[in-house]
Amino acid sequence: RDFWLEVVLRDLSEDLQKLPMPVIVNLAAEEDTQGILDLDALPEGTRIATVEFKTADKADAGSAKGEFLRWALETRCMTVEELLDFRGVGCGPEEQAAEYRLSPKKSSPDNLVFEEATGQGSGGGWSKKLAESGTSKAKFVKEFASGKDRYMRTEINKALVKESKKGRKNSEVC
Repeated sequence: RDFWLEVVLRDLSEDLQKLPMPVIVNLAAEEDTQGILDLDALPEGTRIATVEFKTADKADAGSAKGEFLRWALETRCMTVEELLDFRGVGCGPEEQAAEYRLSPKKSSPDNLVFEEATGQGSGGGWSKKLAESGTSKAKFVKEFASGKDRYMRTEINKALVKESKKGRKNSEVC
C-alpha cells in the first residue's frame, strides 16, 4: 500500500489542479483513504465530500454505495449538490430497491449521510398499505394520521402521489 501511495497522490494532485473547482467524492472506507485524502497534500481549494450510508444491515452499506455510484454516473452529476437528490435505484415492481434519504441531522456540507427511508410507510409503501386496508383513501389517511399523528396526513398524501408517479414512470421505462 505504501508502495503506490506516492504515485496515486501525485496523479490525483495533477488531475485536480486541472479542474476549475476540484472536488473528490469519497465513497471509500476511512482506512482505505488514509494518507491519500489529506487536504494538506492536495491542491488548495480541493473539496472532499464523503458519502456514508446508514443501513439496518451493515452489509447493505457497500451495495448502497455501488448503487449510489451507478446512479451518479447515469445521471451525470456534476456538483455535490446534485448528489443530494439520490433516492435509490430500481426499475419495476420485481426489484425492491431500498429507498434512501439524506439525513439532515447527520449530514454536513462535506459529509453526506444517507439512511434507509424507513418508517410507517416502508415495506412496500403507503400505496401497498392502502390496498391491503381495503378502505377509501380518505378513511385510510384518517386511520393512520389522526390525533397526535395528524401531521402525517400531508406526508402520506405526498407519498401516495409520489408512489403512483413512480409506478407510472417505471412501467414506461422498463
